[in-house]
Amino acid sequence: MAKKNGDFLKKLLATFRVEADEHLKAMSSSLLELEKAPAGARRSELVETIFREAHSLKGAARAVNFADIESVCQSLETVFAGMKSGAEAPGQLFDLLHQTLDALGGLLSSDSADAARPALAKLIRRLDDATKEPPPARAAPIGAGTAGASVRGTWRLTTESPRGAQAVTINVAQNGAAFTGEKTP
Repeated sequence: MAKKNGDFLKKLLATFRVEADEHLKAMSSSLLELEKAPAGARRSELVETIFREAHSLKGAARAVNFADIESVCQSLETVFAGMKSGAEAPGQLFDLLHQTLDALGGLLSSDSADAARPALAKLIRRLDDATKEPPPARAAPIGAGTAGASVRGTWRLTTESPRGAQAVTINVAQNGAAFTGEKTP
């Protein structure tokens, strides 16, 4: 009886690995196409495809008790749920998503995920951080320029991200009806 159960588990895991590989390939090809910045309906289709593939892989991983893969897929789902709601994907997010798919592929090709757990935890944190909206940028005049009277002058634009505040000083001069700006460190 134990031999039958062992054989069944081996077949189940082999089937899971094949199915998971198909999900990863579909996510990877859709992500590459999405990265080329399609617009409109095609973008929505691609986001939906990747979301569903991540969801299906999460369910399959749960069925075979691969909690690490399930956790990563949950974070992937959250990222793509945000994109389904219209959130834009900055370029660095695509790098993170490709790293995530590579990590999932690595998990599938190894029998033990113990060594990869710290890296997976960091990857999941980065995915979760990517879904948090940064606070809006705010600009404040420096010196002669004032918001009510003129935009001419020196402005400091400050944005905050999970890595902390970042500031850029911009010198603005009016040239006819157009404005020109110069980024200074």
